[in-house]
Amino acid sequence: MTQLLLSCCLTLGFCSILAAQEPLHLTLRVDVTLERGSLASRACLSQLPPSSRYAFILHRGLNIKSIRDGAGTLRRYAGYEGGTFIGEGVLYTVLDTIAPGDSLCVEYVGAFPVYAVERGDFSTPDYKGFIAFNGRTVRAAEQSKWYPILYDSTRGTRAFESVTYDAVVRCSDCRGIYLNGDEPKAGPEAEFRSDLPVPLLLFAGEFRTERLGSLIVINATPHDLSRRGAEMLAGVVDSIRGYYESWLGIPYGPRLVFLQHTITENNPRRHWGFVTYPTVAFSNEGFAAFVDDAGGSVSPFLWPYLGHEMAHYYFGTLLKGRGPYFWFLVESLAEYLSLQIVRHFQGDSAFRARIAPYAGHAVTDTVSVRFDEIAAAGQVHDRYRYEYGPLLMVALDEAVGTDAMRELLASLLRQPDRLWDYASIRDAALAAGVTPDIWQRFEVSCIRPSFESGCLSRYLVRE
Repeated sequence: MTQLLLSCCLTLGFCSILAAQEPLHLTLRVDVTLERGSLASRACLSQLPPSSRYAFILHRGLNIKSIRDGAGTLRRYAGYEGGTFIGEGVLYTVLDTIAPGDSLCVEYVGAFPVYAVERGDFSTPDYKGFIAFNGRTVRAAEQSKWYPILYDSTRGTRAFESVTYDAVVRCSDCRGIYLNGDEPKAGPEAEFRSDLPVPLLLFAGEFRTERLGSLIVINATPHDLSRRGAEMLAGVVDSIRGYYESWLGIPYGPRLVFLQHTITENNPRRHWGFVTYPTVAFSNEGFAAFVDDAGGSVSPFLWPYLGHEMAHYYFGTLLKGRGPYFWFLVESLAEYLSLQIVRHFQGDSAFRARIAPYAGHAVTDTVSVRFDEIAAAGQVHDRYRYEYGPLLMVALDEAVGTDAMRELLASLLRQPDRLWDYASIRDAALAAGVTPDIWQRFEVSCIRPSFESGCLSRYLVRE
């Protein structure tokens, strides 16, 4: 989820599928100045997929100086005048030919408002798509398109966010620099590298780093999170990691990074977080709500929250969720896994308490479209993806058994680049051991009826 409520392979088949996907490689040089809110970069994409004409998205506040091929030859492009906006960025199309074996190099520069929040200077909104300077740090996640995101209209805006990379980041007024996929390093200049494809999150400025086994904690002060509290957090992370590896039979990825960032929005009641795997980011003093130092315990909501966010390694990172079932695949399945964490570590009563409001909301909310009739990702609204979809999976679990559910989810992960529709999801379930009769009963009793007359109504808490 985007709000706070929120390698090795086990089998040869899984390895071969991942190996078949040749990742984009990004060679990046970035210069950042915190005081002025400036960002200048030269970014070269190589290992390009075959295409007759390349296009990419770049943040609307970043101005292109030039586009060149690997030999340094200028390439003409369209998009600056009367351009098309896609999310936070502008779509640019390279008009001259660039061969797939060549490189696409973009040089660009931009300046952004600096909101000195410690002195009471705030923006109206803030979210993951902002390039946010707050006087002490800069935060730029992949959603902001601060680096060129290759674009293919048939594959969507997220298909090429993850890249392997070699990068140099310079920031004269930064004591620390972090680029997702590598470890935080001392400024004012640092080199970074990742051979694992990751979306890029840049975080730089004044921050403290704590390393605890399989967890790195960035920008939490001792007041926000003591050493003891950090160790308790690390224990929860290790427990969830181990459970998922055992449950799915697929190893988890690199160690997680917990990042605390100060938002530029003046709304003390709003707390939000996001995942740019392997980074899980929390707003403001988010860590303080996670642990009870005096009692030596973690907050109960930490298990479902981290269960969901950590599940995005599988659904959202390994499996991108191409097609109309995108939100179901990356959010509903992540929440379904999170519910398994709740049941395993907190008990069945906590599990039932967790899903009760999901059922209560489903009674009053309009489900925009039946699950077997989804034709576009936009039909799956927030409560559908975070509550109704997971409830369907809980019902399927109870109908087919945990072993079949494990095999179903693992089989989805073994096909990371497939375009998923209802028929292909049903076929994957049948291949995982669900009999046609059981699936038909699931359709008749759970998918097709109204909520109150279908099988999901049994999860309501009736007074």
